[in-house]
Amino acid sequence: AFNLSSSNGAESVSSANLQVDLSSASGLTVAVDYTVTGTATGSGTDYILANETLTFVSGNENKNITIASIVNDLLDENNETVIVTLSNPVNATLGENTVHTYTINDNDATPMITSGQIFSINEDATNSTSVGNVLVSDADAGTVYSSWTITGGNGDAIFDINTTSGEISVKDNSNLDFETQTSYSLTVTVSDGTNISVPKVITVNVNNINDNIPFVIATQNFIVDENVANNTNIGKVLATDADTGTTYIEWTILSGNSDGIFVLNSSTGEIAVADNSKINFENQKSYSLGICVSDGLFTSTVEDVLITIGDVNERPVAIAGENQIVPNNTKVTLDAWNSYDPDGDYLDFVWSSPEGIELSHVHDPMPTFMSPNVHVSTDFVFKLIVNDGELKSEETSVVVTVDNVTGIEDWDSEEVSVSQYPNPSKGAFHLELNKRPVDPANLSIISLSGQAVYSQKLYEKKTFVNLSLKSGMYILKIELDDKVIMKKIVIDQD
Repeated sequence: AFNLSSSNGAESVSSANLQVDLSSASGLTVAVDYTVTGTATGSGTDYILANETLTFVSGNENKNITIASIVNDLLDENNETVIVTLSNPVNATLGENTVHTYTINDNDATPMITSGQIFSINEDATNSTSVGNVLVSDADAGTVYSSWTITGGNGDAIFDINTTSGEISVKDNSNLDFETQTSYSLTVTVSDGTNISVPKVITVNVNNINDNIPFVIATQNFIVDENVANNTNIGKVLATDADTGTTYIEWTILSGNSDGIFVLNSSTGEIAVADNSKINFENQKSYSLGICVSDGLFTSTVEDVLITIGDVNERPVAIAGENQIVPNNTKVTLDAWNSYDPDGDYLDFVWSSPEGIELSHVHDPMPTFMSPNVHVSTDFVFKLIVNDGELKSEETSVVVTVDNVTGIEDWDSEEVSVSQYPNPSKGAFHLELNKRPVDPANLSIISLSGQAVYSQKLYEKKTFVNLSLKSGMYILKIELDDKVIMKKIVIDQD
């Protein structure tokens, strides 16, 4: 019987002996047949051992069956068996272990690339930058790896792998861009000189680097009404950046804001009103602001952002004209032509007059009336409101003082006198002094309100004066040789 029922050895061991023992030495020749089976192939493919008879000569107690010429091949294969079975003993009987199984252990392990390996590389990495070394293991001791190969996931040929060391590096960085692709799954294999590993996926993550210039989005347009309060938010200027997660800073208005009407938040890009006193649709309907922004490293080009001013109906302004002083029973004209509407709208005039005075037309900007006869100076207040069809102005007024000026006497100097004709006139009349002035005389025409409305120098005794004045009574004043002459004149344009 076999002394052992099984044994094993590496395929690198060229032979193996299977020992068969007799229970005791015999004086006879003992023989036993054996047959060879198993998963290994004989006849020199994996080993050499054929079916034979094992003979014990007289006195022998053990003999070996030798599995010879075990082939140390380079195939990565399963362990194989050689099964030897004893039978047909002569001069003996079979013992317990009649079958021996010898296992040839394969020593040709395939290299194994470590699973789940992850590397990272900055998107701005230069060519030849190392990504990392791929890890591998092999059950065989002293394995020398070769033929490292990227077999997939590298369509743009961005990466390369050293065939000897397994180091991955950047080969062509022109297509290495986080914004285009954030990671790559490279399929890698390696050889131990005989066997090629199972392909494994190696992940290379691309790190996002600030490598793009931000841009203020073009054709942005905001609207703000002309009457908004200071600090009113108009809107937020938008920017874009090919880099992911950009934080925009240093928003700046570089042009179009010389009056300081607008303010731009440097951190948020919010535009607000800084000085509303200068926003007027009637003066300027829009503003083009040149704006730029930074991402902390790069500054954008300047982009025009349009601020359109919304037209708001503003309250008209009524101006009733200057106060007047007029004599009794004189045609008086009120003048509201200086009233205006900030939006340029058509105005409707509404006058109200004191009791007893009737205006020619209460909706006329220049209505007339006849001043009443008074014995003492009397003030008459005329009120005016204008409207643009939607909004009314605040009420304003003008005072017309009717003065009994008929009691004012003409006054001549004892040494100098003056006459004028015709009087009344339409403004053109002759003026004659009783003597030729040695030095030029000063002529002034003064309204009854005390305002000088005309002046000239007099060089001769006779002078023709042509005035363009409204109807009414005026004071003619001449200063000659330190003397003053005053006379009433009446202008009647009707």
